[in-house]
Amino acid sequence: MTNDLCPKAKESGVSFSSIHNYVMERRKPSFANVLKIARALGTTCEAFAGCEDLQDEAEAPKGRPRKAAAPGRPAKGKKGGGKG
Repeated sequence: MTNDLCPKAKESGVSFSSIHNYVMERRKPSFANVLKIARALGTTCEAFAGCEDLQDEAEAPKGRPRKAAAPGRPAKGKKGGGKG
């Protein structure tokens, strides 16, 4: 893997460690980096459109999940009583 990634990382201008993290699915590339990598590979960003992880991302909810209420406590924002 290292032999294949080093030249492409240099050509794309994206660091080897970033590309390695994308391959290992530790991080997802920015659109700008997708374009740089696609150009270095001699293709367009559309070549990545069929990737399975992109389909999973479209179905996944955005943002941080809500905290579950502790047993015996109301959920955040659902406090009883108070003024007004």
